[in-house]
Amino acid sequence: MKERTRRWTLIVSAGATAALAVSLLHIPVLSLLSRVLLAGVAVGFCLWLLWKVWRSFLYKVGRRLAFSYFLIGVLPIPLVLLLLGVVAYILAGFFLGHLYRDAVGDAQRDLQTAARVQLQRLDSAHPAPPPSEREIAFAWYRNGRKVAGDPRLPAQWPPWVSAQTLAPGAHRDREVPQRFFAGENGLPTLIAAASEQAGDKSGVLALFTGNLDREISRRGDIWVESDRPDDPDLKIQIGFGDKTLRLRHIRREQQAGEAEKFFKRFSRGEKYWDDPLLWWADVSGPLLNPVTGRVLSDQLNVTLNGTPRTVLRHLFSSSGEIESGVWAAMVVFTILL
Repeated sequence: MKERTRRWTLIVSAGATAALAVSLLHIPVLSLLSRVLLAGVAVGFCLWLLWKVWRSFLYKVGRRLAFSYFLIGVLPIPLVLLLLGVVAYILAGFFLGHLYRDAVGDAQRDLQTAARVQLQRLDSAHPAPPPSEREIAFAWYRNGRKVAGDPRLPAQWPPWVSAQTLAPGAHRDREVPQRFFAGENGLPTLIAAASEQAGDKSGVLALFTGNLDREISRRGDIWVESDRPDDPDLKIQIGFGDKTLRLRHIRREQQAGEAEKFFKRFSRGEKYWDDPLLWWADVSGPLLNPVTGRVLSDQLNVTLNGTPRTVLRHLFSSSGEIESGVWAAMVVFTILL
């Protein structure tokens, strides 16, 4: 056995020496092969050394038993905790997406309600938006032509309106469709329409003129940043053959200070609970042309950022009696486990 080990040691040493000599001669093909061979020898030697150390450590029966007890009784604990942490993070990310979509739907419904309220002003001689709607612009249409309203809204009754139900009571039993429209500088915004009858080209359009990301952030208690896939700010590009994957920065530099102020409103000064540790990506859209209804982008990339306290505040009950009962049940199950 020792003779065979000595023989293999001599063969490997001779091969490594020859490969090293060829590598130093800088012969084009042979030098590359020799480097690969040297790397293989080095990896093999490291594995062999680790195997020897492992065998010497487990040589005694007591050490083998101790290592077996460690694998059976100790190692599963951090593995289970790690698994629970990963699952909790994924569930929190999905919940951030739920908060985002809920906030978008809430903003769309409010805009739809404002459009229906302004629909009764259509018969007025000089319709004008009330001063309280400072982030909503209106336009009034008769027979397909705009008779008054904000110049940012189209001059003709847009054709995409016929794709949704516009009657005043039509949205009571179904959700308002969530579609984004290209506003100023191509930024996504929301538009709602209302008319007396479905298919009628007389009615009211309501345009949200504020920063939609900040409005959704305020409604959902999470930080929202959205952009189109062809946004020039997506500077990170990864190529896979003929396909290009565009990645965006986690948070834009010009909005970092604004995000810190946003999270400071909810912070109680507790580390980890009030830190924006939760990051999640979502896809929304589509993005449409407000005049023609043509699809400008099939989707919007959305980055969501939140704190653990935000998830707990929205996910769990605020009743002290219910919380006490839940925690008591968890303690009992923990003791039984």
